[in-house]
Amino acid sequence: MKRTLLRPLTLFLLMSWAFSAQCQDGLPEARDEPAIEPALDRPEIVIPRIDTEDFEIGLYGGVLSIEDFGAHPVTGVRAAFHVTEDLFVEGSYGRSSFDDAAFRRLGLPLFPSDQPTQDYLYYAVDVGYNLFPGEAFLGSGRAWTSAVFVVGGAGNTRYAGEDKFTVNFGFGLRMLPTDWLALRIDARDYLFESDLLGVNKRTHNLELGLGLGVFF
Repeated sequence: MKRTLLRPLTLFLLMSWAFSAQCQDGLPEARDEPAIEPALDRPEIVIPRIDTEDFEIGLYGGVLSIEDFGAHPVTGVRAAFHVTEDLFVEGSYGRSSFDDAAFRRLGLPLFPSDQPTQDYLYYAVDVGYNLFPGEAFLGSGRAWTSAVFVVGGAGNTRYAGEDKFTVNFGFGLRMLPTDWLALRIDARDYLFESDLLGVNKRTHNLELGLGLGVFF
């Protein structure tokens, strides 16, 4: 009985071994090469140069509304040091002039007849801060780096032959067409005490200017 069962079992094992060997011979040899060989062109990476110019100098011009004497042209120069990306310190010097023509028409001249026009000169040292750095879009395909800033400081005004301690504050917009050129729009209020009309009062002198600056 045992021999009868052993023969079929032995035959089954031999057949299984032979079938397994035949299957292994038919399999393809394993390769270490990748199934897909990528053929990609590696672009050359160029690291852009980052400018580090912190100094700015420029010219500006605009309109200065001198309290009690109307609006007059103003020109000036500014120099700034950008302490950080958002904080900067700048100095400015501007000049304008005014006259007492309106008072003369009323028979109330304020200045000597040989000097009806008086100089208006000022300088100031200010601290500014960029509030909203971003981009200004000109059309659909051009964008300039820009920043809205606030500024304030103190200085001196030469007004009708007298020196007046002056404080100022304002805001503006700076746009950079390139990394070294800046366009600015500024609005300032210069405040100082004056008794030119016989009553001591604080005067507000509003200035609106357009400037051009370069970084170096």
